[in-house]
Amino acid sequence: MQINSNENIKIILAHIKIHWKILTFFIVMWFLATLGQLMSTVNFDSRIDFGHTFISNASLVSKFTYPDGQTGMARGNLSAVGEMLNFALFGPAGVIFFAIVVVALINTTFSKEVARGQISIWTTLTLSRTQIFISKFSFVFISTLIIFAPSFIVIVGFSAAAYDANLYIGWVFMYALQFLLFIFMIIAIFTTLAIVFLDHSTIGLIIMGLIIGFMLVTWIINFIAAAIPEGLQKWMYAVKYFSIQSLLPSPLEFSNSEVKEAITINRPNSVLEIKLFKQNLDNLIFLIITPFITAGVGIGLAFLNNHLFKQKDFMI
Repeated sequence: MQINSNENIKIILAHIKIHWKILTFFIVMWFLATLGQLMSTVNFDSRIDFGHTFISNASLVSKFTYPDGQTGMARGNLSAVGEMLNFALFGPAGVIFFAIVVVALINTTFSKEVARGQISIWTTLTLSRTQIFISKFSFVFISTLIIFAPSFIVIVGFSAAAYDANLYIGWVFMYALQFLLFIFMIIAIFTTLAIVFLDHSTIGLIIMGLIIGFMLVTWIINFIAAAIPEGLQKWMYAVKYFSIQSLLPSPLEFSNSEVKEAITINRPNSVLEIKLFKQNLDNLIFLIITPFITAGVGIGLAFLNNHLFKQKDFMI
């Protein structure tokens, strides 16, 4: 069957025009969240003049001398770009945010249009059901890219300005690709639910909500596991192997003890020591495999969704 790409583009652009308000809302929300998270990684300590952000995990030890000759020491961890990506922007928080975005877009693009009979509008363009499905599915994915793009520019900017950008900025791009492929898979899964329950859209929405809730609960359990004493956390860590987001491993995991570089800064009455920790690539094979898994599942479900869409009877 020949696909009329011009007509498909018209449908996608028409959807963007119709739904520009909700897209703008999500763009602004995610941009502000991204900016807020990354601003927390900026070190405004004037004593550190070689770079104010790091991608890798870093710690700071400050040894200082008081006017009376006594000495003191303070230590702590520095917030890092990689940490913010793992925790929020490309981590579970980002996945949950974009899953909610996908639910909103799929609900308005598929379920509501069918329920209101608006889907018949696209038949006036003499398109096949396959073309209609491809256009709608593409609109949802392109919309996530539109929402993602401004924030990603900010992420690249902070990463490029980091002291260790030459070592890790490539991994930031890889992480972004993994994240988008994972969201593509989520779009395909939720589209399947929307089409299967097209006549009972509330059931589809409930199941999508349960999936998002499951991701939220497993994220919270793993977060708690990292904060409690060893021994109580074994069953909690086991949960991550059953969580959907385990298919989104981080390439920006860093050791808590192995130091890659130590920087000493001598200043009047103080000495600063910054330790940059070594990247942990123990899961490198899994990092390489998972993008193929998420892309494969997403593409496979997209073909299945097209078949289901063509079989559905909604008075077209």
